[in-house]
Amino acid sequence: MNNEQSQLSDWCSFGFSVENTLDGSPTLRLMPQLQFQNERRESMHHSGGAFSESLYIYGQIIDEAMKKLRLDSVPVRTLSLGLGLGYNELLTAAFALKHQQESTFELDSYEIVPGLVQSFLSFCRGESLSSEISATYRQLLTHYENHFQIEGQKLLQVLVAALDQGRWQIKEDFISSSKTPCHVLLYDAFSGKTDDRLWTEEFLAENLQTCSCENALFATYACRASLKKSLTAAGYEVVVRDGFLGKRNSTQGRRGCFQTKA
Repeated sequence: MNNEQSQLSDWCSFGFSVENTLDGSPTLRLMPQLQFQNERRESMHHSGGAFSESLYIYGQIIDEAMKKLRLDSVPVRTLSLGLGLGYNELLTAAFALKHQQESTFELDSYEIVPGLVQSFLSFCRGESLSSEISATYRQLLTHYENHFQIEGQKLLQVLVAALDQGRWQIKEDFISSSKTPCHVLLYDAFSGKTDDRLWTEEFLAENLQTCSCENALFATYACRASLKKSLTAAGYEVVVRDGFLGKRNSTQGRRGCFQTKA
């Protein structure tokens, strides 16, 4: 997408509508198909707070991994399934700065909607975007500035440097892509209503083995039986956490040095 095209595009051109959540951060919701105008389609985040949910579900393990592995001089490699608006990518940059890994961390992001990838990259690089899309990202970035006390532009610079140096790779198809073992796995894919292949026990068991380093942390908002079985089969200790703001349980997986059990 060139600058002229991006200026003409709003979220609806990618099949989404933008909504504010209760903590003031934005999320995107799939727009209904024309034949199902009354259907309430899936949102990327909990209505109680997109930023707050991302920080609760995913921020804790990013922080923990970077803190622990920094002591061993190990660059942290993170897998982010579902780039969306870039919440987890910005969390990765923020915690990398906190733990002085901004020039060493590695990140593999997956996103099947090309417009979301191009819009986020354009925002990171300071390129022209439509007023709606630009306002959404600026609103989102404010929450990182306030929470981490980091200038938003610095976070974007960290991501752009990682991209230019080949440490941040963005891929489209998680199912068929070749995968590199990671220390942090952020499984933020849409639910099985959107693509159930990502949540089957067979797929999870195979890919968790492929994607996981010996020492690894996994997090997702979901808590399916197939997921927990697959994590156990891949050598993870399964930790069931409370969901965000009364949502059903979420799941963590802990492998190697991150396990809590003796």
